[in-house]
Amino acid sequence: MRRLHFLAIAGGAVLSACGGPIDPLTPPLVMSAAVRAPTITMTDVGTFGGGACRRPSSQFVDVNDRGLAVGWSDSVCYFGRGMMWDGSTMTSLGTFVPVAVNNHDQLAGNQFMPAPIGTNRAFIWESGALTDLGTLGGPRSDAVALNDRGQVVGSSTTASGETHAFFWENGVMTDLGTLGGSSSQAVAINDHGQVVGNGATATGANHAFLWQDGVMTDLGTLGGSFSIVTALNDRGQVVGGSATATGVGHAFLWQDGVMADLGTLGRSSFAHAVNNHGQVAGVNVLEGAEGSHAFLWEDGVMTDLGAWLPRGDIVERVRITDRGEVVGAMKTGGLFPGGTLFLWQEGTTTPLPSEAPGSVTALNKHGEFVGWVGGEFVRTARLWTIAPNAQVAAGP
Repeated sequence: MRRLHFLAIAGGAVLSACGGPIDPLTPPLVMSAAVRAPTITMTDVGTFGGGACRRPSSQFVDVNDRGLAVGWSDSVCYFGRGMMWDGSTMTSLGTFVPVAVNNHDQLAGNQFMPAPIGTNRAFIWESGALTDLGTLGGPRSDAVALNDRGQVVGSSTTASGETHAFFWENGVMTDLGTLGGSSSQAVAINDHGQVVGNGATATGANHAFLWQDGVMTDLGTLGGSFSIVTALNDRGQVVGGSATATGVGHAFLWQDGVMADLGTLGRSSFAHAVNNHGQVAGVNVLEGAEGSHAFLWEDGVMTDLGAWLPRGDIVERVRITDRGEVVGAMKTGGLFPGGTLFLWQEGTTTPLPSEAPGSVTALNKHGEFVGWVGGEFVRTARLWTIAPNAQVAAGP
């Protein structure tokens, strides 16, 4: 385990996190001006060690508010082991690979089953015991999320071979149905048991849906042919992207039966996350070859968080905390995921320490972010922590 401490320097200096090598496809981060920037600690938790077929890798996928982080680490060849990290110790979960953890330390995830060949089964893990969530009649099920009530959502094959979203609670898996087509997939669930996902309509178009108390509601579109959901909060606000009547994709916020167009600062936009205060974070694709910028939308106003980026740079998926902090990764071209990691906080952009490109996959309310640093085939799980007393002055 390695811990690296990083203090961002005020001013317009060009910084490379930790002074490590910079990927040629990843630009250096030019930090916006600030009076004081936060101290950020990065923890490298290592791996379980690789097999004969590849170098060892690990990755975090989620972290709860108690600081318990979960993910996977390679063991032999291309098969990974699930793992969890409690701040000091990495514990193997065997062939169970978690995808989410709640604040009661319950884990939802999947396990590769020996028969039929190539099938997964969804499980929930609690206090060392695994419970098979079953299927909707077919051979496969995949968990994607759970809430603090221990309710799990995902997708499963049915007896007819279709794939449907499911909701699992207290030993019972419920088929959420479709929007008239042949498939649906759950994406997220909040602590009130509301589920969002995407489903095929009778015409084959993809529409976002909200499921609550046994009823699946088509969230519609912004006038175009499709909509895609990415997240919801505990207020029942849903975000994603939709085609407009002109065919251009715009970010949306759906609440109380109405899908609102959040607009764009360029050619198109897409919302990635929404916090419990209704702040929305996402990405704008700029005109021409200008790349893409992260945005923060609040109370009808979309703010460009990427004015400091060189032309042509692109921002990958971003996330937002309930404190309004936005984290993401930027890079210039390239086929593989990951880039220079950044934190935007009250007008100031600060690089997250890393010696190579990376990605933030989840965060909690205490200023902890988890993800990975490395490349497509070799990476290590990381945890970043913002000092509790960090105060960031507004930028220009």
